[in-house]
Amino acid sequence: MELEQILHELKQAMDEQTRPDETMRLRDARHILIARGADALGSEPSANTSLHDVIKAAVTASPSASRRAFAVLLVHALAFDGVVAVRSNRNQFDRDLCGFIENALPTALQRYGYPFGHETYERRRSLERLHTVIDDLLKPLEPTFPPTVQGLYAG
Repeated sequence: MELEQILHELKQAMDEQTRPDETMRLRDARHILIARGADALGSEPSANTSLHDVIKAAVTASPSASRRAFAVLLVHALAFDGVVAVRSNRNQFDRDLCGFIENALPTALQRYGYPFGHETYERRRSLERLHTVIDDLLKPLEPTFPPTVQGLYAG
């Protein structure tokens, strides 16, 4: 899964200049998420597959780089109002969404100060803000001491 390319597709789908109809923008963006999520899980979406169906499957899927990339894609998609949403059973959807991202990106969420164990509403709101720093949080940590230090002297 080429994350940069998919994010570009998502941004194009949500561009108000080229697509003035909000309903069509949201539908196209969701189709991108569904197709990419199913692809990340190694399945083929049907015409009736919803985003919630893909997220429920992702919760139980085995860890992989594609699954992790799909979680990052969902975090970025949360920046677009209304894309990652459902009309019915919102509470269950939000629990599944939070559960999946918590399971797929635990280290990045810990570094972010994510409110594990809080109410689903707080966790969802935290994920909606995460897109601003997720790329930095996924980078490996760098040592805090100069590389020229060869060892510690306790003398």
